[in-house]
Amino acid sequence: MKPKAFLLRILGRQVNGQWTVMCLDFCLAAQADTYVEAHRLLRAQIESYVHDMFDGRDVEHAEHLMTRRAPLKYWIMFYWFRALGLASGGRKLGSSRSHHLSRETIAVGA
Repeated sequence: MKPKAFLLRILGRQVNGQWTVMCLDFCLAAQADTYVEAHRLLRAQIESYVHDMFDGRDVEHAEHLMTRRAPLKYWIMFYWFRALGLASGGRKLGSSRSHHLSRETIAVGA
């Protein structure tokens, strides 16, 4: 199988001292006390999700799982914060004290 790469949009929000980091493209989320820890947990979740989708137990549902998206309100939030100036270009789109935006790629089938 030829390797494929997914571009994933990541939205991190801190509310009441807890960071929630969400992959908008697969509607996955993780929560922790710090952004770094929440992002690490999310990244592990994404890797497991993609593995199961292509090589694991969810192969038969891959078409549906590849198109599972977060609710519209989170996409609006992502692009709203980006428009407000959190965007800085490159992989890391921007961050503030309570928000963090990024675009990341994950390769599958390599």
